[in-house]
Amino acid sequence: MVNWILLWSIITLPLATIILFASKIVHSRTNKKRAVGFFHPYTNDGGGGERVLWCAVKAIQEENPDLDSVIFTGDHDASSQSLMSRATDRFGVHLLYPPKVVHLNKRKWIEEKTYPHFTMIGQSLGSVYLSWEALTKFTPLYYFDTAGYAFTYPIARLFGCKVICYTHYPTISLDMISRVRQRNSMYNNDASIARSTWLSQCKIIYYTVFSRMYGMVGSCAHLVMVNSSWTQSHIEKLWRIPERTKRVYPPCDTSGLQALPLEREVDTPKIISVAQFRPEKAHGVQLEAFSVAISKLDEDSPRPKLQFVGSCRNKSDEERLQNLKDKAVTLNINGDVEFHQNVMYRDLVRLLGGAAAGIHSMIDEHFGICVVEYMAAGAIPIAHNSAGPKMDIVLDEDGQQTGFLAQTVVEYADAILKIVKMPESERLKIAAAARRRASRFSEQRFYDDLKAAIQPIIFADSDRLAASNSIEGSEVSERPVSDNQPASLDSSRGNSQLQDNSDNEPPSQASEASNGSLDSSNMKKKASPSPDLQSTTKKAPLTAKERLRAARVLSRYAESKPAKSEMGSKVLDALRESDKGKKRSRLPEAPTNLFDDSKRGLPKPGLTFQFPGGTVDAEM
Repeated sequence: MVNWILLWSIITLPLATIILFASKIVHSRTNKKRAVGFFHPYTNDGGGGERVLWCAVKAIQEENPDLDSVIFTGDHDASSQSLMSRATDRFGVHLLYPPKVVHLNKRKWIEEKTYPHFTMIGQSLGSVYLSWEALTKFTPLYYFDTAGYAFTYPIARLFGCKVICYTHYPTISLDMISRVRQRNSMYNNDASIARSTWLSQCKIIYYTVFSRMYGMVGSCAHLVMVNSSWTQSHIEKLWRIPERTKRVYPPCDTSGLQALPLEREVDTPKIISVAQFRPEKAHGVQLEAFSVAISKLDEDSPRPKLQFVGSCRNKSDEERLQNLKDKAVTLNINGDVEFHQNVMYRDLVRLLGGAAAGIHSMIDEHFGICVVEYMAAGAIPIAHNSAGPKMDIVLDEDGQQTGFLAQTVVEYADAILKIVKMPESERLKIAAAARRRASRFSEQRFYDDLKAAIQPIIFADSDRLAASNSIEGSEVSERPVSDNQPASLDSSRGNSQLQDNSDNEPPSQASEASNGSLDSSNMKKKASPSPDLQSTTKKAPLTAKERLRAARVLSRYAESKPAKSEMGSKVLDALRESDKGKKRSRLPEAPTNLFDDSKRGLPKPGLTFQFPGGTVDAEM
């Protein structure tokens, strides 16, 4: 008996769990809201990803205001008004109306500190759990991932969402696997693993399996937008959906920064570094290169100043910032280094406007918004010689150099010295060319490219929905007429009876009686409308935009159907063609002129007399 109970429990518990999950999915699918849900767990990171988020929200609001904008965030202090204010103050993005907010309580499952080992797979599986929480709380029609959590896409598909993503960089790339093979020590490849052949082989297997999984989940997206040529090449190789992959350069505030003057302070050249205090940004390399450059300065050369500007996402970032401050003291350059944490947008513009150069040191930076901001503000960029800066940004403009590329500490130090010692006229030429180059990556271009990319998905669905609403509305509006037909027939019968009964009455009385019956029937109709008519009056009318979209869609269907007259003529032509060469019957031929009776088999005009000897026709 105990064994049967145990067996029954083993069978029923998983089955009950499956039924519970399935019921939640079905309930959420049937209660989807007309909204775009932006999955962005960290809405206070202050980086380029957050700028993309707010610009994407603004683009959706401008193009389709009927869709609600919902932000899935793990920041519990975030509200609709605070996020709208943050978009304006931090990034200069003015939203049309505040977005709705859905707070997530399980964000710890995607944090790096939760997984000291196997961080990638841990964070990826944690994002699945977090997306389940998000979609059970609110299920939008469109799921828009702007933070790069590809493992959430199958979950969104299960909930019936159209999946759109803006991918800043692949979670794993082929370059990462090659570095493990080469046993290079980096922030994502510990030195102990790099020194061990066996551990390196195990990590290669781990990366290979993960890349296969990453490709499977990424292919679930309906639309993939990538931010650079480098990211596009890797995503197309991993996800294998090039027909659904579009390159949309990220929004860079080039319009406001281009208004800054190109002239800079000569006595103390400032070198700015704008980046989050994350390990992959390699701020330590910048400190070391700046220290080497300071040591190589001539006595008569101006002494530069290094300014770090960035934000901290969590406690780990704050500890990393403190380590940088300690390292500056160790290198004896703390007097020449400034740290600006979580600054407002206007302060960032002021700092960029005073910088002669901007430094960037992340390896395989997917794009490099900060590099474009340097160039737009008139600061000569010193960027890492890889990925986005190398392939898309720091390129010659009209044959003029726009900046410097470097890889090692020595190369960075040499670039700093060149800019510090550069004549002002030459610096202005490079800065002007860099500013022209930066105009290729404006916010307006991002809006245009993003709207063009999502047009086939979001706005095509909106057109179909508007058309269906219009058709449904027309059917409902016609329904009361058909329902009232019996009443009108009854009233007509009553009128005829009144007229029959009043045949012996004077005409005036009969007309008055009939008019009275019509008036009374009309009054009854007005007093007691049909239930369908009452239901239609309660429905809100379609908006002007919905009517326009419905008309546009219906016109497409109307244009695709041939007119009845055209169809009739085509049928007659086909019949005539089929009759050619056939033996005609002996029946009279139908005349082409309907008023010509000569070929109808009728007797000739006149009188016909029949006599025993024959028939005589007499002309009239």
